[in-house]
Amino acid sequence: MPDSLPLLKKSITLDEALKEDDNILQELSYPEKRLDFFFYLFQNRAEIETIVAFHLGVSKHFCKVAADFKEWVHGSFNACIPVYIDSLAKTVKKVFIRFPLPYKVGESQYPGNAVEKLRSEVATYIWMQINCPSIPIPCLRGFGFPGGQTSTAPQNAPLFARILSFFRRRALALFGFPVPCQYTALKKYIDRLLG
Repeated sequence: MPDSLPLLKKSITLDEALKEDDNILQELSYPEKRLDFFFYLFQNRAEIETIVAFHLGVSKHFCKVAADFKEWVHGSFNACIPVYIDSLAKTVKKVFIRFPLPYKVGESQYPGNAVEKLRSEVATYIWMQINCPSIPIPCLRGFGFPGGQTSTAPQNAPLFARILSFFRRRALALFGFPVPCQYTALKKYIDRLLG
């Protein structure tokens, strides 16, 4: 038996585990679950590239998910995957697509936790863009949820969807109703895009 067992960011011995307040048995499963999740994302990189291209308004042929797992980063609750954009511009740009780590947000025990996490993070980003523009935050180009519900920045939405969103927002404001955020909902477009 090894002297220590791997966790996500370190190894732990039996003596250290017995002193911990955290559920170490659960944490011991995280390295394998992370590998499984990253492998799942890697298998679906063509779909990821298509989604990123859609939100940036470029051809999917210009988008490439970083092939080296060492470039993929994760924090406590999210995985961030670099996607390189090699368009006609002279410089290659890098953007990140972010996914909640299902094993860290309790998705298997409480289905829907990952979606709720996404909703609250998106709402926070949008609120900060509107109410705290002087605070630097990463640029939110778009977001999506399981089932195909997707929204993108207006400048990357198809013209008809932009016009429809503009008039909807104006009409709601005119009649005193709450106005939705500027991001344009595009479920039908993303469904067609992904086939």
